[in-house]
Amino acid sequence: MTSRERLLRPAALRREVARRRERIETLRHFAASVSHRLKDVQVRVSPDPGRIQAFLDEAADEEAEIRRLEKEIAEAEAETAMILSRLPDRRLALLLEYRYLDGLDWPEVARRIHHSLSWTYKMHLQALAMLPDRSGPEQE
Repeated sequence: MTSRERLLRPAALRREVARRRERIETLRHFAASVSHRLKDVQVRVSPDPGRIQAFLDEAADEEAEIRRLEKEIAEAEAETAMILSRLPDRRLALLLEYRYLDGLDWPEVARRIHHSLSWTYKMHLQALAMLPDRSGPEQE
């Protein structure tokens, strides 16, 4: 994995967590709607308890996956911080930190580093060029 791919990893993982959280809400909504409809049915035993349980089980699986992804995010952020600490220019490291760790959009990054947007893009390219470009795990 290249350094640039490593920089992009935390944001990609955060997007995956957000997608899974939306999925959990959808599953819970489905379970609640099935349960609500069953309340109107005049029977002692739910005609389809397995369906509700399946939604809830899937939501529990998604929650477990989110916990795993959150650990992976922490590891990816630590790795990104280590990569950024190797840059000789602190301004460039800060630019990459704002963009990749804080997830700020380009206009906000430019505002925070007190440069124009076009100059921020140039600095970004300069910073990326200074990163080690290794395919394997980081080595010292």
